[in-house]
Amino acid sequence: MRCPTSICLLFLIYVNDIANASPKSDIRLFAEDTNVFVFGKSLRETNLKAEDVFKELDLWFLANKLSVSIDKTCYSIFVCHDIISKHSNNLKLNDTVLTKVD
Repeated sequence: MRCPTSICLLFLIYVNDIANASPKSDIRLFAEDTNVFVFGKSLRETNLKAEDVFKELDLWFLANKLSVSIDKTCYSIFVCHDIISKHSNNLKLNDTVLTKVD
């Protein structure tokens, strides 16, 4: 969905400080999308960090009177070797399991 330039600009100004919401992640804005990158030395460490990041972002959204479209929220896992198949990996946001995509 395309938005008028002035509305997009106002939205970006409004959410621009989301990058400071969580020091444990790398948050990038692009048009109307937000990408959150979480890194760790193990899948378990990364999951724990992701849970903390979700809590911090949830507080930021509440403080700014915004909400997340859970149905549009998904995640991917990038690894150097095949460890994903050995672990179940269900990330949740507000008690809702997020969709994992390749």
